[in-house]
Amino acid sequence: MKINIQPTLQTPYKNFFSCKDEGVEINQLIVPIYQREYDWEEDRIVRMLSDIDYYLDDKDEGDEDIYFLGAVILEIDSDSDYEKIYEVVDGQQRLTTFYLMGLLHYLISQYRFKNPHTLGMKAFAIGKLIGKLEKIFKDSEKRLVFGKFDYELLDLDRNEEEELPEEFLFRISNKYLLDGEERVQRLKIYDPDINEKLRRVIENSDISISDKKIKLITDSQDNPYAENLETIFNYLMGKFYSENKLNDKILEEIQSQLDKYLKNSGMALIKSENKDDSFKLFEVLNDTARKLTVLDLLKNYFVEHLKEDYSKESWRKLKDNEEEIKGVNLVSDVIKSEGYAKSTYEYSYLSNKIEERPEYYRKKESAQDYFRRLSFYSKLLNEITNKKFFKGNVLNNSLLWNLSGIHNVKFHWGRQVMIAFLNLSNIKSIKDVIQEDVIWNSFDISGYKKISTLNKFYLISSDLLFKIGLVGKVNNLSSKALPETGKEFLNRYHNFLNKGRFDEKDLNDLIDDLKSVSNSFFSKELSKFENNLDLLNYQNNSHKNIMKVLLYILYNKGENGSYSVSDITLEHIEPQRERSSGYFEHDERNRIVNSFGNMILLGSAKNSSFGNLSVKEKIDKSSEMENDAFINHSIFQSLNTKGPQAKSGVFDKSHFDLLLDSSNFKDDVPTESFFENRKEFYKKELVGMIFKTDRFLLNPCIY
Repeated sequence: MKINIQPTLQTPYKNFFSCKDEGVEINQLIVPIYQREYDWEEDRIVRMLSDIDYYLDDKDEGDEDIYFLGAVILEIDSDSDYEKIYEVVDGQQRLTTFYLMGLLHYLISQYRFKNPHTLGMKAFAIGKLIGKLEKIFKDSEKRLVFGKFDYELLDLDRNEEEELPEEFLFRISNKYLLDGEERVQRLKIYDPDINEKLRRVIENSDISISDKKIKLITDSQDNPYAENLETIFNYLMGKFYSENKLNDKILEEIQSQLDKYLKNSGMALIKSENKDDSFKLFEVLNDTARKLTVLDLLKNYFVEHLKEDYSKESWRKLKDNEEEIKGVNLVSDVIKSEGYAKSTYEYSYLSNKIEERPEYYRKKESAQDYFRRLSFYSKLLNEITNKKFFKGNVLNNSLLWNLSGIHNVKFHWGRQVMIAFLNLSNIKSIKDVIQEDVIWNSFDISGYKKISTLNKFYLISSDLLFKIGLVGKVNNLSSKALPETGKEFLNRYHNFLNKGRFDEKDLNDLIDDLKSVSNSFFSKELSKFENNLDLLNYQNNSHKNIMKVLLYILYNKGENGSYSVSDITLEHIEPQRERSSGYFEHDERNRIVNSFGNMILLGSAKNSSFGNLSVKEKIDKSSEMENDAFINHSIFQSLNTKGPQAKSGVFDKSHFDLLLDSSNFKDDVPTESFFENRKEFYKKELVGMIFKTDRFLLNPCIY
């Protein structure tokens, strides 16, 4: 086998997408047709960015080590007309993600270079700034394409704010990058249909600032490249956004962080010269048999420490559960459930070779209890990840409903905190004091006062964490605030464990501690939450699930069970497309009809039957659907201004009156007030439900 293994880790910045004019080792990477399509999901991207962030935070100044992201196999493309062209045999998902980071860097560079006079700089600094921005812009475009660039068109005197010539605007546009045959993509997908998706994202994406808000505009319709570009942008906005910062400062910090990701992420590069060797390497590194995991490495630890208590059957059940868990890494959840955020040295950590492991797990937990805990976590995560939040197979107000909701909004720290908490029911000293099984699903909130303190603790903590996860989802807090809050929950929990004695007073004190942590979090996030609800838009893919979850919570308020509908969808009240007369007209119709205030929930079958009917036609048609739970709900019934007035029911009457306001309709057609009032109703109700640490999300029952 003829291969070449590079002696040092290769980075996207210096090697895979280098902007150097000379000495470039790789001009273009081609993803061959046999590769699966780029399909990393949001949680995978966020997890990688978070892991790199944790690595960078722990890195000492001057430390030249870089974060290891596995191996990449490239095959020299001997058939190409160009030099230094390689096919990607293994590593497409990672390389594509870093290419998208380079695209975001380019978009920000382009905006700053094009609009230096809008960046809040003083006039005397503009000239010096433009020179710096031009250099950054040139480097960033060379990471996306290689070939010939016309730099003379960039040579303008721009100290004065004036209209820019058309040839200059075209030169710095996305279309210039892909114009003609003089420049080619640094990353190209061999399948032309798939490559077209990537080209559309490169060509149609843009950074804009309106109403002092930074936005990413991209081609996000069924396009994984656009969706993950948005994910990277949203993650970094969540990390650096502040109302007190100039927009240019935010953009500059995002660019700087992107540079850090590109410079400090390394992969072991293996180069092959023929397809036979490439496939052999691919099979070795991507064995289709059961893959070795950190859990497999721990098997020896348990055999050694459990001795005669070790059971092959118990181990098999543990491994079977691990394989059935959907979208969650068991080992990662175990480690983070103990408050350890790093993703390096996992085996050393779990085998008690790292002092940072909390004292309880390192010194007080027996090997037998440790094994039981892992088995319990594997079974629990299997249960949580395979439950469908929207399909009514769990009762609302229940522990399992909260856990399913936490998982649905991808509040990973919330899930990891809860599996730690739930292990209390397996600790002998707790079981001796509180002799009641965990109440998972069959729970009537009216009987709350009769249950044990431990089950109250589970309901309250899961309710608080679900609320925190909802706020985090709306406020895009994936990078910092959520992990910090989750770890603070775990710190209080570990203090509780380290006491070595457990009674009901201790548990009640822990509940009070968690409420205090939650209050602090909510007080910081309320204003941002309210503002972000105003910005929710159906055309943003990440917003769709947020709106669906928030409305589902509103529909379940005060209910005794979840809606058992096979497929729940978002429905536009005022349709997206007009057919004839009787429709809302406005210069900003597209924005308004896709806003949160124009959304309701329906089963998918009903959604299809409504189609593009006007609001009046939908109300008339709904009379044929008397047994439909969503149609009968007061949120839908409030649309009918001709029939009996809808009752506020479980909702605050002053909030519900917004839905009944006479200004909402004119001649049976929604007015602009209709959308604004419904959005305000949603906002007021959700704030009242979520930002409370003394009562349950769906029920006014006090903790």
